[in-house]
Amino acid sequence: MDQVISLLQGRHGAAVKFIKAEAENAYEAAEAFGVSMVPSFVVLSHAKKVDMVEGANPQKLQVAIEKNLSAAASKPASGAAAEATGSLAAAASAPTAPSAGSSEELDARLRRLTQSGAVVLFMKGSPEAPRCKFSRAMVELLNEKEVRFVSFDILQDPAVREGLKTFANHQTYPQLWVVGKLVGGTDVVKEIAAKDDGKGLQALLVEAANAGAPKRKAAPAGPVVDDEYLRKLVSSAPVLLFMKGSPDTPRCGFSAKMVGLLQDKGIKFSTFDILENEEVRQNLKTFAKWKTYPQLWVNGSLVGGLDIVQEMAEMSDDLADELGIEALDKRLAKLVKQSPNMLFMKGVPDEPRCGFSRQIVEILRAEGISFGSFDILQDEEVRQGLKDFANWRTFPMLFSDGKLVGGLDVVQELQEEGELKETVSQAQ
Repeated sequence: MDQVISLLQGRHGAAVKFIKAEAENAYEAAEAFGVSMVPSFVVLSHAKKVDMVEGANPQKLQVAIEKNLSAAASKPASGAAAEATGSLAAAASAPTAPSAGSSEELDARLRRLTQSGAVVLFMKGSPEAPRCKFSRAMVELLNEKEVRFVSFDILQDPAVREGLKTFANHQTYPQLWVVGKLVGGTDVVKEIAAKDDGKGLQALLVEAANAGAPKRKAAPAGPVVDDEYLRKLVSSAPVLLFMKGSPDTPRCGFSAKMVGLLQDKGIKFSTFDILENEEVRQNLKTFAKWKTYPQLWVNGSLVGGLDIVQEMAEMSDDLADELGIEALDKRLAKLVKQSPNMLFMKGVPDEPRCGFSRQIVEILRAEGISFGSFDILQDEEVRQGLKDFANWRTFPMLFSDGKLVGGLDVVQELQEEGELKETVSQAQ
């Protein structure tokens, strides 16, 4: 579409202005303009929406622009089209990333921002509408303790968001700055508030800033979010939705629509809130070669975003079938026959995660019985579904030739009576 836009721009000159907005920065505007798929084009005239084209359709876009140019010919303002890759915004609505400039310029700006009030909170969202639970907790604490503060929404300024991490040598948000000095995040401020002996939190924060915020034991380093980590993450559930927020409280319109669509179609899915892990949020874009959210993954493979899933739902009455999601009963029927003897346990044979699983592994190995295994701790759907499928409520469970043998007590009894080898499959 970039070539099409260049041709249209050349044809109409100054009469048309194209503005491209990225989904990560403009989903509020997308909601305002009623965008539900990507790419989409909104045609604006006199700062008002007059038309919209959904999808990469050059002919429709050309018709929409020419029609509205004709309609606006008698008006002094020109038409405008705004394209969104995952979201769309008019020129006046989309937050744009400022030029970072030199590192010296950015540092000077950050210094001014951190000193713009006696107490400055760098947060996600605003005090009236926090965009993460940690920011919300900080605002509630400051309001409860009657601390006067000004705030800065780091989601609206990528240069500040990234630059402040280095400037402060503090990698997470929110950050509370007092008299131009970093105090810390929500946990540090809570710790300071807990020591309030009547002075008031504002006075304690000033003392902490002047003395240096309380030293905390360094948290254990988190996992390295590399390709191997992401490969395991996207395969951690049969159907996994990377979204903003949770199914109960989606934090963007596209995520809300995706959740509603999957729920309406009866698709069971797990979720990962990308707002809670910036490394995953950024690195998954490169790993998936997909730049926007939400992202739907099925069995470790990317399906796509909202527009793709909407299209699949329109093409078939059975979205589960279109997504390649196997009905649970069919999946379980295959799993119990995956090996002649199949053990559903907590952990793996070399590292059992409960005493009962350890004992049954020891018995099977002592009897020289070959078996496959499935770690039910890694798949909640299998863990719960197998209880009904087998009409057996506890783990471990041993199946032989697709039929339930039983749990640890049954296997122990069969071993004591010398009947275990006769009961299970001898196939290797």
